Amino acid sequence: MYDIDFAAIKPEEAVSKLSVPVFIIHGEQDDMVPVAHAYRLREASQHPDSELWILPEAAHSNAYLVRPAEYMERVIAFFDEALN
Repeated sequence: MYDIDFAAIKPEEAVSKLSVPVFIIHGEQDDMVPVAHAYRLREASQHPDSELWILPEAAHSNAYLVRPAEYMERVIAFFDEALN
């Protein structure tokens, strides 16, 4: 649809080159992107302050919808820490 070569996109490689922490949020019920991808991204991060949050009940891109208050708390806390 957008003429994107998805085979050329290598998220793990990109994350491994970052010098800043990353916060990976993934739903375990995601039927588009396997949760194993989130674990691999966290493993690829070289930054000790990177975080991985897996939501057992969340599907693709709906972590905020299933836990809005916790989502906001965690995202704000992550940025507060990362930007200090």
